[in-house]
Amino acid sequence: MLERFLKYIREEDLCKGGDRVLLAVSGGMDSMFMYALFSRSPFSFGIAHCNFGLRGEESDEDQMFVKQEAGKSGVPFYTVRFKALDYAREHKLSTQMAARQLRYDWFETLRREEGYQAIAVAHHLNDQVETMLINLVRGTGPAGLHGILPKNGKIIRPLLCFTREEIAAAVNREAIPYREESSNASDKYLRNRLRHQVVPVLKALNPGLEHTFAATARHFLEAEQFIEHHMEPYRALLQKEGESFRISCKALPEPGMGETILYQLIKPFGFAAGQSRDILNACQSQPGKQFFSATHQLIKDRGYLIIIPLQNTSGQGLLQNEALSFEKMFEAEILRAEDAGTSPGAGTAFLDYEKLQLPLTVRYWQDGDRFHPLGMKGSKKLSDFFVDQKIPLHLKGRIPLLLSGKEIAWVAGYRIADPFKVTEGTKKVYRIKFNSRKIN
Repeated sequence: MLERFLKYIREEDLCKGGDRVLLAVSGGMDSMFMYALFSRSPFSFGIAHCNFGLRGEESDEDQMFVKQEAGKSGVPFYTVRFKALDYAREHKLSTQMAARQLRYDWFETLRREEGYQAIAVAHHLNDQVETMLINLVRGTGPAGLHGILPKNGKIIRPLLCFTREEIAAAVNREAIPYREESSNASDKYLRNRLRHQVVPVLKALNPGLEHTFAATARHFLEAEQFIEHHMEPYRALLQKEGESFRISCKALPEPGMGETILYQLIKPFGFAAGQSRDILNACQSQPGKQFFSATHQLIKDRGYLIIIPLQNTSGQGLLQNEALSFEKMFEAEILRAEDAGTSPGAGTAFLDYEKLQLPLTVRYWQDGDRFHPLGMKGSKKLSDFFVDQKIPLHLKGRIPLLLSGKEIAWVAGYRIADPFKVTEGTKKVYRIKFNSRKIN
């Protein structure tokens, strides 16, 4: 198996003779098999282990086991403890995704600092099958169906030439020590459910399933490369505007190729292939249709598809009564009425200080908000005010609202509320300036 391992590394150009390789070793069967193969190879390597604290003492025992095994061969050993659950909550991620981000970020930092040329992870052909099935179930394009790549940047996968059964047989035959991970037996995660319930059925239909999927993955990789090459003339359809991007609905080809082209344009923003048709259909519908990925929002507005990063629009920032700042968007000061002048200037508001309820707060638009614009006799829905001002849909949830108590005193950059206007009886003026570039 060593010869096959080294041949695969050469064929896929995973690393070269003088390279130092950082092995990601969890202590499980697959990574310990990879460790055993590298121990017999000509490559110089070190071992990295992450303790995510997800299984209590079991996680600590895994960490100690890998440390002891690394010590037997005298190779460099690196380890780290992460609070994966805290990170997941803080960043609104699944536990698995949080652990993945923490792991790969740390591996890359370690690789650079310690002078390694590659990071080896122990994915094998069965992982390839499971990954392709997961992507197929969730909806994907050719990129999702080419599955796991042998090499992706500095990440290499030298076990993609072996099946799980081959690895298990070799580990048992050679008595390679490893740790059983209890979570592998649970069907809590989709990957495990596919592994335990779906793959055995497919294997019964095709005993060579892993190699069939590997060949299919190569075909889809070639298809993806073909599409990428022919996408070049269409890249210009994606136009950047500040932090947002837009695509003209009129410029998109008709359904058919249009769906594929649109997916290639929105794929970098985390949108799934299955959303492409609905988004393309939205080009023919009324404005306001919205779609979401894990990181971005897409809105149909005035003949364009607008893509903007998701942000927390429900939090409130507390403002003090001097030198205000809300994410560095505001500057404010209190002036005597006679010193304030008559014109506040662009992006600046004058408010009657004594009419304000301090401390002021800032938040974004919420459904049902009402506002009494300067010069009007009564209030109106803030959403209607946005329409009157021709404010694009993708910006209305990103314009800060200055609140006095529960009342909107200023739609930042647009208009103050009539009850807070400066009059002849005003003694102190609250001058506040807004940097509108922060919301583009």
